[in-house]
Amino acid sequence: MNTKNVNTIAQPYAEALIAIAKSSQSLETVNADMSFVETTLANSSELRSYLWNPLVSKQDKLTLVNKIFSDHISSISLQFLKLLIDRKRITLVNYIISKYLELGLEIASVTLVKITSAVSLSDEQLNLLTDKIKVMYNSRQIQVDFKIDANLIAGFIVQVGSKTIDTSVKGQLEKLYTFMDIGLG
Repeated sequence: MNTKNVNTIAQPYAEALIAIAKSSQSLETVNADMSFVETTLANSSELRSYLWNPLVSKQDKLTLVNKIFSDHISSISLQFLKLLIDRKRITLVNYIISKYLELGLEIASVTLVKITSAVSLSDEQLNLLTDKIKVMYNSRQIQVDFKIDANLIAGFIVQVGSKTIDTSVKGQLEKLYTFMDIGLG
């Protein structure tokens, strides 16, 4: 399934969960639940394989989800996971959660920023960078997902939504190589 189809399916589910969470005044709880589910699935390839397996019965998947998550997430979130299993959309849960969290941040006027740097940034450097991003994207609040990747050699990459700003040496070398490759062709 291509990305466009996945987003077409994930968006309505994410919007429905946002609407339910808002109407029940449990947006923060459901946000935490979805983050927990996302982390749990990311850390267990066995769980993902089991839930994604079309040969496993719907009832067995429901039983397992109930057993694993019932003591850790709200009933709203648990019912949502069961709905995804029932509608055979559990294989898209990562996309749906990602879209849900993105929409939740938009509601709270929070901009999610992914920063990958060749080295650790000082608090002052990170604050200067996030202040510039706030101005660029007219955002009141920034949530930063920071990672270090020594392969960048130097510099950093900032990703906000579908936009990427690449100031890394690795990125600049790749652009130069592409330019030279086209020019020599």
